[in-house]
Amino acid sequence: MKSLVSKRELHVLPRGFAAGLLIISALTFEVAAENTLYGTNAGASITAGDHNVLLGESAGASIGTRSENVFVGAEAGQAVLYSGEGVIFGYQAASQDQSIYGITAIGTRAGLNNTNSYNTLFGFEAGQNASNQRGLAIAGSSAGYANDGTNASPYNSFLGYRAAYNISGNFNVAIGSESLYGNVSDALPTETVAFGFRAAYGIGSSEGNVAVGEGAGYFLGDGTYNTLVGARAGENVQDNSYPTSEEASTMVGTLSGLESASGAKSNTFFGAAAGANNQTGDGNVVIGAFADFTDWSQLTEAQVETIFKSASGTATGLTPSSSNISNGTLIGSYGNISADFALAVGYNVNASGTGSVVIGAGANATHTKSIVIGYGASSHGDNIAVIGNNSTTGWHPHADGVTTLGRTDYRFTNLFSQSLTTIADSGSSAALTIAADAASDAGDSWQVVVADNGNFSFNNDISGSQSTLISLRNDGGLTVTGDVNVLSDANFKKNIVPIDDARNLINQLRPVSYIWRPQTFRDERQHSGLIAQEVETILPETVSTRSDGMKSINYVALLPVLAQAGGELNVKQNQQQQQLDSLDERLDAIEAALVIKRN
Repeated sequence: MKSLVSKRELHVLPRGFAAGLLIISALTFEVAAENTLYGTNAGASITAGDHNVLLGESAGASIGTRSENVFVGAEAGQAVLYSGEGVIFGYQAASQDQSIYGITAIGTRAGLNNTNSYNTLFGFEAGQNASNQRGLAIAGSSAGYANDGTNASPYNSFLGYRAAYNISGNFNVAIGSESLYGNVSDALPTETVAFGFRAAYGIGSSEGNVAVGEGAGYFLGDGTYNTLVGARAGENVQDNSYPTSEEASTMVGTLSGLESASGAKSNTFFGAAAGANNQTGDGNVVIGAFADFTDWSQLTEAQVETIFKSASGTATGLTPSSSNISNGTLIGSYGNISADFALAVGYNVNASGTGSVVIGAGANATHTKSIVIGYGASSHGDNIAVIGNNSTTGWHPHADGVTTLGRTDYRFTNLFSQSLTTIADSGSSAALTIAADAASDAGDSWQVVVADNGNFSFNNDISGSQSTLISLRNDGGLTVTGDVNVLSDANFKKNIVPIDDARNLINQLRPVSYIWRPQTFRDERQHSGLIAQEVETILPETVSTRSDGMKSINYVALLPVLAQAGGELNVKQNQQQQQLDSLDERLDAIEAALVIKRN
């Protein structure tokens, strides 16, 4: 109260003084000026301080020479020795502070044991044990209650009932009842943001986490660099202490990553209940409501509601069987992945084959490294690609590569493949048609056919319908309906010499009759031919040897030898005929002479 005299004054309000009443007595001392005191021992030690307001029993009892403070409440700022610009309201508020500047403590026992400056503490027992810290902003009953210890650090902001109740880290923000609560003694989180009822409730000595939503990151423990957004998102993420943010997880959406526990790292879940049942799998990407590692489609609406309503901080409620995979990617509501390295995209898709790829609503890949694309399409085997389902009538890019796919014929302009497999339906032939000139004329197309009995044929439609021109039977027999011509142009040959003594060569050949052995898978009929090993010693140029040692004969190459042998035989025959003719002439002459002699 401003003094009415020129002396420095101390105004002591008598007990029972009520707000709004005039001062009824005043004692004048030569010790201080502009101070207002009320209560037993209020400002008892004040000597030279001024502009203080100290109201309450023992309020600012030890303030000494400090100025510009407002202490209201029994024992408020009781032990303060060195203070300035402080505002303390409440029973025992900041009562143990000894050296503080710029502190605001409002509430019973707010900042009771505070020992540093520039803190704002609001609420019953807010920051009660906030020692060794500065720059705090704490609001809420028992918020920041145990923010103490040798590891206690400054610059935290807490808002809510028991927010950050049991932690001692720095640079943290906790908003919400029991958010960042800290269920271990002297938990030391740093640079962590928790927003929502019991968000990051079980925080330990972690760093760089963001937990937003009721129960988000509830059991976070010592996990670091995780981002958890949504009610109960990453509720069970714990002790994922990784040195770099690249190994942390991001979970956005109610119940996303619900069951992710210690060891689950580098996961990205986006959507309600996305990845909810992954426990220890890592390196996964899951996007979409109820996109998960289990079949949510089997749950009723009532069961899903039970999951959402189960208590925060517990594992209660209906949960499907868990599945823990690594390096999976799932995009789509109600999708499912249950194998490592799988990719699934689409509503209600399923990828249960390791390394499988499935794209399309309701598509299903159950085989290893299978690829399935199309609505409702399903895999048929390991390492097999399927595009389209049974109702797909065609794939027709045209222009004019002409490609069709489905139940119709396939047409390709350019095809590059190490292998091409065509499998016909049971009891049917498989055919590959190759056509020129857009198959506009008869004879422009050829067809390669494998019949049900294993026979192989080349067909042509020159007559308007496919006719077999070449047939290769499954016993190795070959039938050609036209001529077979072998290139023999002189322009392609050199060192041309006649075959000598061909008749002798032919005479050395041993034609035989034989039956093929069973391991050759040929028929059991009697055959005629030559033995390759024998022919090789006589005419080696007509015999070929495979890499496995099997030998074959080029019977066509024997024709020139036979022709030469025939020519030699003809010459011999002519010589013999001439000899016979000469003998006939001599015989005729002898017979004529004998007749003359008789006569």
